[in-house]
Amino acid sequence: MRLKDSVFDSRKISEKLFQQLPQTIQGLLSKVHKYSDLKLSITAASAMCSAKNNAETAALIESIVGYPLKILSGAEECQCLTDGVKSFLPPFMVLDYPLK
Repeated sequence: MRLKDSVFDSRKISEKLFQQLPQTIQGLLSKVHKYSDLKLSITAASAMCSAKNNAETAALIESIVGYPLKILSGAEECQCLTDGVKSFLPPFMVLDYPLK
């Protein structure tokens, strides 16, 4: 579910998206609970951070999942994306040599 378009147009999570959240999250959780050894964390990115109604939305999400929601900063969001991409790449090394 992408909140971005709604939030960046109106500065809030639309009522339609807010109403879709419970069913969407419960559907995802039903798939996740098959994996008992999975470590679960619930995060939201820049759209949630920018929304005027983020506290209300976060409370709804936390009540559904039973876990705290972490709203990521821009830097944390970038790091998560980088880590995710790197997890699919073969091991590698980056060397940073200064140019003279």
